[in-house]
Amino acid sequence: MQNVTRRAARLTLAALLGAAAAAHAVPMPAFEDPKLAEWARLANAEMERYLANPQGYFAMPAQAGASCELPPEVLSRIIGVRLPGVAMSEEERKVWARTTRGMPGMKPMEYADVVVRPTKAECSDGKPAGSWAGWVEFTMVNNAPGMVIRTRMRKYIEVAVAPDGQRNGAVMERMTQISHTTDWADPATADLMRKNPGPSATSATFVYNEPGQHEATNKGLTLSRVFVSGSHGGADVTTTVTLPIGPKHFKTVMYNGTQKANEFSYKDGRPHGLQVGYPYRTGMGIDVPASSICWENGEQIKTTQCNAN
Repeated sequence: MQNVTRRAARLTLAALLGAAAAAHAVPMPAFEDPKLAEWARLANAEMERYLANPQGYFAMPAQAGASCELPPEVLSRIIGVRLPGVAMSEEERKVWARTTRGMPGMKPMEYADVVVRPTKAECSDGKPAGSWAGWVEFTMVNNAPGMVIRTRMRKYIEVAVAPDGQRNGAVMERMTQISHTTDWADPATADLMRKNPGPSATSATFVYNEPGQHEATNKGLTLSRVFVSGSHGGADVTTTVTLPIGPKHFKTVMYNGTQKANEFSYKDGRPHGLQVGYPYRTGMGIDVPASSICWENGEQIKTTQCNAN
């Protein structure tokens, strides 16, 4: 009788473990933080829905389901996409300057052909008044020396907003890449690339975050799956978490599947502290070696002991 009971217990445990494994559409790390654990559960559930119907999951409605006339500057803050005619903010200009330092000829990224279809839009006297939800489709245009890269994206957003359009509550975004093209200035290069097209890729990204306090960065979680076609392709699944450290100081940790891939820290928008890369193998079979770099206020420091904090 005792053996039967033990056998039944083992079978029950195996069933529970199997059910738990089946509940995860893609591999993700486990989190002790309750908020990150909840976001991971929600993101994986959405990923499962996407994988069951990749074509239909990101289908955007033909018409808006709600109406709320807002100034372009305010709507741009809500949707996270700069509408035509809206200038870059001072913070965006600073970030762009830091990102493209040492890359002459790079022009600020532009957004083109923006389509906004709200499904829920609360407003009063021409200002947001509560929450906003809806679809956004847009093209990111990157002008680089000798080429123009255009990436068409589509996303669905649910967010709480302040009257000025600033996000002031929990944020959820689901996003996919629709197309990606490169126009080459050199005719010979354009002809070569046309004759030798690279593999195609599909993606699904799920973002959850909440506002930080006292200028602290948002705590957040992003789950992404990129599938690359071809004989050397495959699926890569990454989870990235953002953890506030202090005012304008935060850390990001990225996982490839369940393996920790890297840890970065930033202060005042610049890399600051020890950047650690852990050895891992990608979903496409590429082995990534370990690495470590010390940063101090955006500058790489050659040292054997990183004391930046």
